[in-house]
Amino acid sequence: MSMSTNPTDSVCLEPTEGNPFLLVPGVLYCVVDSRGSLIEASPAWRKILGYNHEDLMAMNLLDLVHPEDLERTLGDEPWLDRPSAVDGYTNRCRHKDGSYRWVLWHTQHRPDLQSTYVVGVDITNSTDAGGRKPSVIPRGATKSSDNILFEANPNPMWVYDRSTLRFLEVNDAAIERYGYSRTEFLMMTLLEIRPSEDREAVLESVRNHNPYGGPMVWTHLTKAGDPIRVEVLVRNIEFQGYQARLASIKDITEQENSRRLLEETNEVLEQRVAERTHQLVAANTELEAFCFSVSHDLRGPLRAIDGFSHSILKSFGDEIGPDARHDLQRVRLASKRMSELIDALLSLARLTRQELHCQELDLSSIARAIASEMEMEWPTRKVHVRIQPGMTAYADPRLAQILIQNLFSNAWKFTSKQPMAEIVFEARQSAGELVYSIRDNGAGFDMSYGDKLFQPFQRLHHESEFPGNGVGLATVNRIVTRHGGRAFAQGLVHHGATIYFTLPGSKLG
Repeated sequence: MSMSTNPTDSVCLEPTEGNPFLLVPGVLYCVVDSRGSLIEASPAWRKILGYNHEDLMAMNLLDLVHPEDLERTLGDEPWLDRPSAVDGYTNRCRHKDGSYRWVLWHTQHRPDLQSTYVVGVDITNSTDAGGRKPSVIPRGATKSSDNILFEANPNPMWVYDRSTLRFLEVNDAAIERYGYSRTEFLMMTLLEIRPSEDREAVLESVRNHNPYGGPMVWTHLTKAGDPIRVEVLVRNIEFQGYQARLASIKDITEQENSRRLLEETNEVLEQRVAERTHQLVAANTELEAFCFSVSHDLRGPLRAIDGFSHSILKSFGDEIGPDARHDLQRVRLASKRMSELIDALLSLARLTRQELHCQELDLSSIARAIASEMEMEWPTRKVHVRIQPGMTAYADPRLAQILIQNLFSNAWKFTSKQPMAEIVFEARQSAGELVYSIRDNGAGFDMSYGDKLFQPFQRLHHESEFPGNGVGLATVNRIVTRHGGRAFAQGLVHHGATIYFTLPGSKLG
């Protein structure tokens, strides 16, 4: 195969985007200046001679030449400075491990760029002991650099006549992938490997070819009639007197099959998610209805228990003994406690159903208002509260208020036995996210039970020490989770605790 070129219609060996020759394996492809310094090199250099791109950019191509070949390389055949192309020049080049490989070089000088495009092929295994050129490529019959890149390309390539669409040349990869022999290919036209329904689209594409356009996706047919999906990159060339086009083919059949399978899988998953979501919504609706029903059914008996206990104490208080009176008082307290737990459970259930209406919020201001209310409610407490200014969050206003309220109430409660309580609310960047924390010097907790901290009704302290219904931190966790964040904690018994939480989309002011 012999490809002739001209300035306006050529096969370009430059390492430009879309060049079908650039990544051909087994070929040393590079650009050097007139002194032999490398300007660009293909990845094949690393596999053949062991040098990576950084190594090569610090080298001169002549640095790699064997000392015994250097004089001939520089004197007998000035292949880097010769204006015309040089084909079939051999010398030994040093591998990074110190050994030498015989390389057959082909060059194409580009005066306008003051550089040379060089293609090398490792011929060590086919060179005789005396270092002579291999007999398979005798002088006078050497192949040009673009021929070698065409034939060595692992992707199918061909040349076709722009006027008749007849194939003029094909490489071995095309013969192997499509199943036609070279003779069969050269008796066919481009239309014969396309589905009949694509005929008009093919002709339109040929007529309106953009020489600077990117690859196009088509369906091709193999000799066996099997359809394959391909990306085709086409460039105009002059070939043996024909105005032709060079086409590089990339088989993307498996890629498209994988994409199609992924799309089908995603559709199935989306359908399943929709079904599961519908089921979950129905289950939550039923659960909420159940909670209201249970609460309504329980409140009647609880009111009756409390009312009868109160009536007995009022009517017969003087007639019953102190132990019985104490037991009745405990019954009233238990019924009150049960009513409070029902209210807490219903509030927690509502958090799951409430629709979010997020906006930019000033958490520092919300925290200061809550802290002021608590100081007014417990004026005798000595609590030093420090709130970092400028903390903002993207969250639902009502739920953010409940979140901060529960965190401060928790810290306020567990520092109640401290003569000088300290509560610190702050935020910091950690691993690319904003983490809020509220720290106190209160009772703390045993980290071995930390997994229970955010579970409803799981208490780490006895109610006689610190009263409460056991849903405060469960509520915090539920609110944070609904916003797509997470909550976690650290603590040490008698040395305080720190509750952390994140709210995606938040930032420091």
